Amino acid sequence: MPENPPQKSLAILLVEDHEDTAMAIGTFLSIMGHSVKTADTVETAVKNVIDHRFDLIISDVGLPDGNGVSLIHGIRRFCDTPAIALTGYTGADDVDRCMRAGFDMHLAKPISPENLEVAIGSLLSGNL
Repeated sequence: MPENPPQKSLAILLVEDHEDTAMAIGTFLSIMGHSVKTADTVETAVKNVIDHRFDLIISDVGLPDGNGVSLIHGIRRFCDTPAIALTGYTGADDVDRCMRAGFDMHLAKPISPENLEVAIGSLLSGNL
């Protein structure tokens, strides 16, 4: 767990359909001091992005009603919130597809809380 409190509390949308994974990541982000809203489908995620302002979107790629690639590609028409793909799809083609769709970063599952914290800090400070 993080030893230092976050520099800034973020509003984060976590898009993850696996309940245990969503709970674990959501809990860690909350302990870091962030406000976390979860969505388990593309439809719910889009509704959340329309209804709320987020500082960061973290999304799985494989979702029950579509995928994170189409989600990010679609919301990029009206939303420029930084987005991280957090997925088990880790091939070079998968990474390229995520980045072309509009993700700002691609991270492989499973990820440690410490590595997620570093990745968020790096993305939001522009140190990619």
